[in-house]
Amino acid sequence: PFILMTDHHFYSTVIAMNDHATSAVLQHGLIGDARFFSPVRATYFFAWSKKSAFLVNSEKAVDAGTYKFSKLMRLEPKHYVESFADAKRVLLILSSSKTSEQISHRIEPLLNLQNLFGFKLLIKMHPGSLFAINELRDAVSTSDVELYKEEKIEAIDFDFAFIEQSTAALDVACLGTPYIVIDESLDSYFSEYKEMLPTASNPDELLRLTVEYSLTKYMPAYTSFLEQEIDNGQCCIDSLIHRLQNECGSTYGGRYGK
Repeated sequence: PFILMTDHHFYSTVIAMNDHATSAVLQHGLIGDARFFSPVRATYFFAWSKKSAFLVNSEKAVDAGTYKFSKLMRLEPKHYVESFADAKRVLLILSSSKTSEQISHRIEPLLNLQNLFGFKLLIKMHPGSLFAINELRDAVSTSDVELYKEEKIEAIDFDFAFIEQSTAALDVACLGTPYIVIDESLDSYFSEYKEMLPTASNPDELLRLTVEYSLTKYMPAYTSFLEQEIDNGQCCIDSLIHRLQNECGSTYGGRYGK
């Protein structure tokens, strides 16, 4: 069988539409814009969860889980911070902010919070961001900030996070680290969670949520979030691939990412 990261690029589409090949495409992001996932051209679509399989809206979708989050959930939590006042190293994970102006807008309320609580601010760019890290540095009005781009989230030492709506919310939730989602959009993927997860849609709301934050209050929400999005980190991709091997009647000798 062929294991694909997508079935919507030229060569992977050729493989997926070959009547003599069995293929499975792995979900590689939140099922938001259906244009990236539909139609399913591969034999199967291995989704992160029952919810994702439903959103794909195809009989080819299978609840398979994902290696990435199942690994993260096996790691020991690094920190236990009950309130924001206890946080020493706070990570901002950028996703939707692209320009210097947008970044400055995002960072300004966090710098105000830094003055109030005295934590160390860390900022992680999206690895696919088109702007350089020097541009990010120029957008930050203080030198007392650590900047990251290529580093994996789990490799960064932090005890609280602010996350622009992205899959990073799943990374941080798997690590057991408290976080607040920053989502100013009315129809984003995370809109359904605005009444459940701590979600700020403007700087004033961000300040209020941060000052009043309680891990005990939001722990059930984090747990429910992981249940819905990744079935609590379950992953059965290995067994599904073995089943495909049997269906194909041949041994799969290639390598696939874990």
